[in-house]
Amino acid sequence: MLALPAPPPPVRRRQLLVGTAFAVAAGTMAIGGMLAVYMSEREAAGPGYGSSKKWLGAAKGAVINEVAANTILITVVAAVVMMQWAVYAANRGDRRHTAYGLGLAGVFGVAMLTAQARIWQDYGMIAKKGIYQTLTYAVTGTYAVFVASGVLVASAAAFRVLGGRTTAGDREVVAAAALWWYFLAAVTAAVWFFIYVVK
Repeated sequence: MLALPAPPPPVRRRQLLVGTAFAVAAGTMAIGGMLAVYMSEREAAGPGYGSSKKWLGAAKGAVINEVAANTILITVVAAVVMMQWAVYAANRGDRRHTAYGLGLAGVFGVAMLTAQARIWQDYGMIAKKGIYQTLTYAVTGTYAVFVASGVLVASAAAFRVLGGRTTAGDREVVAAAALWWYFLAAVTAAVWFFIYVVK
């Protein structure tokens, strides 16, 4: 009696990677829209933000901790390198180094949140005192939520890898975490430039 050959294995669906891509698109629209409102309000306040009382308002004496802001920018570069290391190790089936890369990216994310908290502490301004303060806290607060979610994604991926739930053929969770961190790098550069450099 002849038997039919076994069917090919079903093609894996990439729900996690596609979902992360949708989250990246939504995050890009959210932070892009917030920065657009920030810059349009700055432009409407008149030329020369340094002399524009309408733009800076009560935040005239506010201090922006540029060391902490630059630290965030440098740290996100290190975090992205760690995520790329995790992807490389996952492609080779190296669970230990994959977990190291994911864990270090999470640690760098916590460092970024700590630096952002230091910036808020040094601001010395109240959010409801003017449009500049409100928009600054809104943009940086949204950014901090994105970074915190990046830490959670990296931690969840690391626990999954350490638990043996991913193999060399199933790297979607690591790729999704890396995609989110690449997005965070772009958002960090935008927030750093528009909020802390241009003001």
